[in-house]
Amino acid sequence: DNITATYNANQSVLTVEGSGKMWDYTDETCIDNQLTKKIIIKADIENISEYAFSSFAFVKEISLPEGLESIGKAAFQYTKISELTLPDSVSYIGDYAFSGNINLTEITLPKNLTFIGEGAFAFCENLYTVTLYGKNEIKGIASAFDL
Repeated sequence: DNITATYNANQSVLTVEGSGKMWDYTDETCIDNQLTKKIIIKADIENISEYAFSSFAFVKEISLPEGLESIGKAAFQYTKISELTLPDSVSYIGDYAFSGNINLTEITLPKNLTFIGEGAFAFCENLYTVTLYGKNEIKGIASAFDL
């Protein structure tokens, strides 16, 4: 897999591009960039790895491509995203993927979603609108919004 991340300091934007699967992190080794306000994931990235952008405290916007298949455990935990529309290609959302996003008010879940992890949206205290299209059975959804 050939994936690179570049940071534009003038715009506070982190761009991830290339092809294949992202590398996995642990919560101790996640990328440390507290200045990032926007994350752009380009086409041909298959997954967002575990803890990849966890605790990016100032991220308010993410751009995810169609073709993205999965979002790993705690990938966007404790960011400041307010609205989120996931690409229909996403079938898997890991445990605590978006937990602690206190600014998150609205999310549109993808049509092809088949699994959503425990606490994926836990502690998203202002999340009032969840839109789901499609007729798939989604495993784990009962505990996805637990506090």
